[in-house]
Amino acid sequence: MHIVGDENAPAFDVSKALGILEPICLLITIQDAAQNLFEILFRSLDASLVRMHDAEVIVSLFEILKVAVEERGKFEPFEEANWVGQQTVLALESVIRKRNDILTQKISAPFIRSLKILSRVDGFDAMSIEKLLWKKVREEDIGGGIMFSYGSVIGLLRGEEITDPEYKMEYLLSLFPQYFDNRWVAESIGGTISALVNKAKDDDLSDRLLNMALPRACGGVHELTPSSVILGWMAIKGGGARGNTAAMDAAVRLLQATARDGNLCASSLAGVKYVVEDELIFLYGEGYAVISPLYKQKLFSFLLSPLDQYIGKTNEALCLDQLLSIFGCLLVSVPSEVVLDNRDTVFPMVFKGLEGTNVDVKLSSLLLLPKLWENIAIRESFSLIIGNFIGQVVVALCDSRSKLLRKAAADCLACISTFPHEKIYPHSEHVLSALDSGVSDRKKMVRKAAVRARAFWLRIGDQG
Repeated sequence: MHIVGDENAPAFDVSKALGILEPICLLITIQDAAQNLFEILFRSLDASLVRMHDAEVIVSLFEILKVAVEERGKFEPFEEANWVGQQTVLALESVIRKRNDILTQKISAPFIRSLKILSRVDGFDAMSIEKLLWKKVREEDIGGGIMFSYGSVIGLLRGEEITDPEYKMEYLLSLFPQYFDNRWVAESIGGTISALVNKAKDDDLSDRLLNMALPRACGGVHELTPSSVILGWMAIKGGGARGNTAAMDAAVRLLQATARDGNLCASSLAGVKYVVEDELIFLYGEGYAVISPLYKQKLFSFLLSPLDQYIGKTNEALCLDQLLSIFGCLLVSVPSEVVLDNRDTVFPMVFKGLEGTNVDVKLSSLLLLPKLWENIAIRESFSLIIGNFIGQVVVALCDSRSKLLRKAAADCLACISTFPHEKIYPHSEHVLSALDSGVSDRKKMVRKAAVRARAFWLRIGDQG
C-alpha cells in the first residue's frame, strides 16, 4: 500500500491519472475497486507534490478525492475509511510543507468536506485524525492550513471525544499573539477556540473554556490587548452558538472593559463583526459556527443598554466612532420587530449615527429605516420629523467614500417619496438637485438607484 510522502515512489503520469480518475470515481461500488482508486489518487498527489506540478492539478486532485469519498460513502461497509482519512491528512501536510498559502487555502474546502463525510461512517475513528492533527499543531511554524483543519475536525467531534480541552485551550491562547498579524492563522486559531467552547461535553466545561479565553476575565483595561479582546469575542461566538447564557454576560463585560479605549474598542468592533457573521472562511459553513437568530436577538438586547450608556457619555471621537459601528453591526443582524421593541433607545442612536461621519453606521441606519417604515405606527412617527431626516440622507448621497452608502441613500429617498406630500414637498428641490448628481455617479449601482428615486421626486415636484 502506497503512503503519501514517499519520495522514492516510481515516476507517475499525473496528467494521465487525472484523465481517468474523475469518471471512475463515480462508479465506486465495491471495496476492492475503491481501495485501488484511492491508492491511485494518493500516488497522483504524491507525484504532483514531489515534482511540484501546476497548483491547479493539485487542487483538481483534492476535488476528485472529495467526489470519490462522497460516492464511496453511499455504499456500506466503507472499511477503508480510516486509512483514507489518515492519508488525506498526510496529503494536506505535504501541501503545507510547500509553504504556498494560496494553494493550501484552495485545497482546504475539499479537504474538510472529505473529512466531514468520513466522520459519518460507522467505525470511523475521528479521534485518530484529531490526535494526528493536534500533533501537527504542536509542531513549530504551524501555518493556517493545519489550524484551519484542526478547528474544523473539532467541529465534527462530540464533546466527550475531545481530550484535555483545557490544556488545548491554554496552548491555543498562547499561540495567538505571535500569529496576530497573519490573518488566516489567527482566524483559524480563533475558529478552533470557538469550536472548543461550543463542543464542550457540558455547560460547566464550556463556561470554564469561555472564561479562559476572556482576557483576565475582563478585569481591567490595563490588562487587555487588542489580540486578547478579539480572542474573547471568538470564545463568545462559540458559547453563543451553543446557546450559553454565560456568553451573553461575558459579552457585556468585554464591551464594558473596552468601551473607554479607542484601540481596544476597535478590537471589540472586529470581534462583534465576527460574532454576528454567519459566513466564515475557516469554519466552512459548519453548523457550530453559526449563532441562531434567537441568540442574536438576545445578544442585541443585552448589549443595547451599555452601548447607549457609553455612546451618550464618551467624549473621545475614536471611541464614539467604534461604538456606533458596533451598534450598526448589531442593528442589521436582528429583525425589525426587535428594533421596534427597543425603539426608544434605538431611534436616538440611529440619528446620532446619521449625524456623524462613520460610514458603517450610516449604512446600517439607511438599510434599516425602510424596513421600519413598513410599520404604520413608526411611519407616522417619522413623518413628523422627516424634514430634518431628509437633509442627513442627502449628505449620505453625496458621500464619496462608499458606493454602498450612496446607493442606500438613493433607495432611502425613494422610500421617503411615499410619505405625505405636504411633509416632503418643501424639500423636493433640494432632493432633486442631489439626485441629479447621483444620476451621473461613477458607479452603475448608484446611478440606477438615483434614476429610480428621481422619477418619484419629479412627480412630487410636478404636483406642486
